[in-house]
Amino acid sequence: MFSSAAKVLHLFGCRGARSTSSRFRAARVDAIQVPTSDFHERTSSLVIRGDDENRPVVRNFSASARASQHTVLQLDGTQSQNATIEVQDDGRILEVTWRDNTHSRYHGIWLRHNCQCSDCKQAFSGQSLIEVSEIDPSQLKISNAKLIDDMLEVEWDEGQTVHHGKVPIHLLHENCYSEEARRRRKDESRIKQLHGGVIPRHCYHDIVKSDTAMLSWLQSINDYGLAVVTDIPLHEGAVVEFAELVSPVQFGIYGKTYDIKYNPEPINIAYSSVPLGFHTDYIYLEAPLGVHLLHCLRFDPEVKGGESIFVDAFLVAEELREKHPDHFETLVRVPATFQKIHVDRDFPVYMKFQTPTITVNHEKEIVAVRWGPYFEAPLQVAEEDVLPYYQAQHVFGKLLQQSETRLKYRLQPGECVTFNNRRLLHGREGFTLNGGMRFFKGCYLNIDEVKSKTQLLMITEGTGKLAKRVGNHCFL
Repeated sequence: MFSSAAKVLHLFGCRGARSTSSRFRAARVDAIQVPTSDFHERTSSLVIRGDDENRPVVRNFSASARASQHTVLQLDGTQSQNATIEVQDDGRILEVTWRDNTHSRYHGIWLRHNCQCSDCKQAFSGQSLIEVSEIDPSQLKISNAKLIDDMLEVEWDEGQTVHHGKVPIHLLHENCYSEEARRRRKDESRIKQLHGGVIPRHCYHDIVKSDTAMLSWLQSINDYGLAVVTDIPLHEGAVVEFAELVSPVQFGIYGKTYDIKYNPEPINIAYSSVPLGFHTDYIYLEAPLGVHLLHCLRFDPEVKGGESIFVDAFLVAEELREKHPDHFETLVRVPATFQKIHVDRDFPVYMKFQTPTITVNHEKEIVAVRWGPYFEAPLQVAEEDVLPYYQAQHVFGKLLQQSETRLKYRLQPGECVTFNNRRLLHGREGFTLNGGMRFFKGCYLNIDEVKSKTQLLMITEGTGKLAKRVGNHCFL
């Protein structure tokens, strides 16, 4: 039984989809129907069109399918086997009483904007056809509503017109916006903390063969922010081949991939041997690159130092809020300016971006953290904010260094550390080569595509629960 995932997801061009079936791997996903609550026990299917569009491949999600019992009882409200409804507040509100005797309330205008009839929702794209400027919320009322099977059929009086439409009951259930439902979703999206400093490890050979193993790896990144993948082949193209099992590699200003090895005239501090403190990569972009993959090709025993370091910026930001609320509010309110200005290179860049260090949503939950003193431009804020900003930055920096989430790890050849650049800050201990070599190959994946792949596999291979927050500024 799956929970809290989209009942119908319209997905086109699902790159990187894999299965034990070659037909499944090459297919285009048209729609996923996912049972999302304890009152759905019928079969739901993943319908996939292969090369022959006339012969769809169908994969069942539930082996215990049974025929539905269609019952519609007309009472003061109306009810089906799963719920009872009642129109309230002169047609402004529809209240649903579920089979477990819990209640949900929906505004008439909310229902109208979620109408799934063919006039309001395009069948194949799943996109809305509603023109919002033509529906006046102050004029709209529910004039009639009834439940038939698992479909809510509604008649809306829009003032000058009447619209007859429908909303699936599962859509109501999974998108309930009561305080309790929002609390449950918040709990489900809460990230986890590693305990004992043990980084999850996953085998490359398992991941390339099995969607279940791939899900296990992606869930480690989603839950904890990082994971180490072992036994990746020792050639320079291997990290891209592995990354693109998930999605196309994301390009940055250093190209599709980049090499981390000592350079006496580095264009980036990462290419030197000095200690590299905690930071977010590409912090000077509106959308910093997402999941970072660092594949170790050589790390000779002669090299002293050079261990990778990590710290969970989200959890430390919560610690800052708890221990120093004034400093937390300063870093939420006062923007820093981040920059990358380098004109003396093959691809000159001049990038500046101003934004707060910490971003919170409408419910004061942390949805993004940026940290990169190495990339900060001169502060450009009101005079009265200068000292508070630097004080808050100092305290947050100390918490990062002292955090119990801080990890240190020496990669071995064939290992690849994979981590969420939007959540985990990373750095490196200084090192001396002593005649040896330290050589990593790096690339990035788009954070939204990684989360999408994780969510799809959680539906098809896992529990169906929602993927956790990934630091991409999404308020959910």
